[in-house]
Amino acid sequence: NALTWELVADNIFGEIIYALEINQNGHIYVGTYAGVHISKDNGETWETKTADMTNTKIRSLFFTSTGAIFAGVFSDKGYRSLDNGETWEPFSYNGLRSIFCYTENIEGHIYVGCNGRGILRTLDGGTTWEDCDNELPTHYVDAILAHPNGHIYAGTRGHGVYRSYE
Repeated sequence: NALTWELVADNIFGEIIYALEINQNGHIYVGTYAGVHISKDNGETWETKTADMTNTKIRSLFFTSTGAIFAGVFSDKGYRSLDNGETWEPFSYNGLRSIFCYTENIEGHIYVGCNGRGILRTLDGGTTWEDCDNELPTHYVDAILAHPNGHIYAGTRGHGVYRSYE
């Protein structure tokens, strides 16, 4: 009920916490400038999983319906893991900048909101990406949501919330 709080990670990462996610097994994932940290015991112990990352400045984390996890970083790429964060593979797109947010629609298409790059989407689980923000007045998207009715909502920096159909 969120009325009582207990500290479970006393600055052990030495960084600002930018992202929190949980997978289908109940493992907690934390994203910081020092990488992805995972607890498999409700925050009692933590492991850092960044072996395949050349940039560990994590800005966002997102689990897909298929169990893949995406990590957005403060740079020109992102990372995808198909094994719960044990290994990571980079993905990029021409002009990609920091990925701030993710969402997935009911068809399994993934959308990302970027800092200065707008909205990108993948129809194949992250192998290829395409632009899909043609009529937005800004390329700064800080929040994104896929509604079950098919609309995609984008929260922009200083320009309001926009709605689109896929």
